[in-house]
Amino acid sequence: MPITRAQGGAIPNLHAPSVGQRGSAQNVIAQLQYSDLWRGAGTLRDNGIMRVDMQGHIPGPPIQYNIQVQIDGMQGNSTVAHVNQSLDSGHSYTVAGTSP
Repeated sequence: MPITRAQGGAIPNLHAPSVGQRGSAQNVIAQLQYSDLWRGAGTLRDNGIMRVDMQGHIPGPPIQYNIQVQIDGMQGNSTVAHVNQSLDSGHSYTVAGTSP
């Protein structure tokens, strides 16, 4: 099955990142490894400014993963993206299919 992507609704409580935070978000997303997706809830990657957090799995079928980029040390609304095209659009995406 090919991999597909569908845009969903706007990310709730989105924090609009500064230019520097946006670059840090891109950096920490680039650090993700495929094997990170199978880990449990908690921080998957951290670069000191931004972190990628696995919020948890949403039971399926299909099983879904809630992965967010958040600002380190910020209280309240610290999510700047869900880990995919949402950094550019501010929307959640559903990705489906079988990995190669």
